[in-house]
Amino acid sequence: MNTAFMAKLPEAPEVRISRLETGFTHVHSELLEVKSTVTKHTGILEAHTKDLAAIHQTLDEHTATLAEHSNDLRIIKQTQAEHSIRFDVMEDKMEAGFAAVLARFDKIDPSS
Repeated sequence: MNTAFMAKLPEAPEVRISRLETGFTHVHSELLEVKSTVTKHTGILEAHTKDLAAIHQTLDEHTATLAEHSNDLRIIKQTQAEHSIRFDVMEDKMEAGFAAVLARFDKIDPSS
């Protein structure tokens, strides 16, 4: 028989229904695959979201620790500066005292 002529013949309703069912079954299986892929990627996204939250928490903790250390360093520098001034004053007093003692020794006559 002529295939071109056969292609133009209307299909029987059972054949059309069978082809529709096959098509719907195929579409249904593709939709299940898409759903599976979306579910998988949703799980991955949730895991990455949790990871990012943990990273942000760690970053916040490190930022707080850095702020504490910066404050401690500021206090140490301030204390060091205060002690440096005190040591300079003490050094000046000691040098003046030594100078006075040496001046007394210079006044002593070695021949006496």
